Amino acid sequence: MSYLGNTPAARFSAMAKQTITGDGGTGYTLTHAVGNEQEIEVFVNNVRQEPGSGKAYTVSGTTLTMTGNVASTDDFYVVYQGKAQQTATHPPTFPLTATTGTFSGGVTANGGLNVATIKDSTGTNTAITIDSSGDLTMSQASVDFWRLSANFTTNGATITGWERPDDGYNAAVNGLTESSGIFTFTKTGLYKIDMSVLAQNATSGDGSFGAIAFVSSDSGGSYDQAALTYSGDTDTGSNNSSNLQFVVNVTDISTYRIKFLADSLSSGTFISGVSTHNTTCFSCIKFAPAQ
Repeated sequence: MSYLGNTPAARFSAMAKQTITGDGGTGYTLTHAVGNEQEIEVFVNNVRQEPGSGKAYTVSGTTLTMTGNVASTDDFYVVYQGKAQQTATHPPTFPLTATTGTFSGGVTANGGLNVATIKDSTGTNTAITIDSSGDLTMSQASVDFWRLSANFTTNGATITGWERPDDGYNAAVNGLTESSGIFTFTKTGLYKIDMSVLAQNATSGDGSFGAIAFVSSDSGGSYDQAALTYSGDTDTGSNNSSNLQFVVNVTDISTYRIKFLADSLSSGTFISGVSTHNTTCFSCIKFAPAQ
């Protein structure tokens, strides 16, 4: 037939055709092994034959068995269709199970998507995994909370006496480690630290006291001041509170440190701490990968 425009490419160039000369019998040999009758089409005198047991023919490997005899004068040939899908369900039944594969576009799963591990484009596991109970686990996440367990009174010193709340409703995920008031990280990442300081001025002679946050990136060899907070009241016995916050980009857990320093504490003034509830405390939450 003729075409408008360019002649189309041969759509069936991969579909081989085998011409067979009949010998009056029923058994013939194919040039290509096939798995079932749907992988070929058989024609006798240009009439497509019906495949299957009890029909015109059956096939197994390279053996073609015709139900009726084919004469040498018959126009007899086979067209190979290629591998056929044996079973299909439409619409598909969920949940789907796949061992491998690549999707070039978006995937929508209205009936549920069961995933054990999520990998990136290189095949490396990401931070998100799903445990056997179906809960998400964040292997690279970090969430932690600490409070001062007793009043701290030493001016110009690193604040010590920290504890995680142990009241039964607090939990940490890949949290910090602490030694003598120095905190180290267990995961790299971009962290936000929020600190609330409660203090009491026990003398009218000091109207300002507070805390300073420091960060080290060289294993404590030197510290940079990251944030500070001050409050004060000259009335004896007044409670005062203030807050500080900062962000630290932890690129190496072996070298990064944070600590808090008490500042401008006069005699009798203290930063409040207690082991039964939160007074002076801070949270440390990773919200992004290291930058």
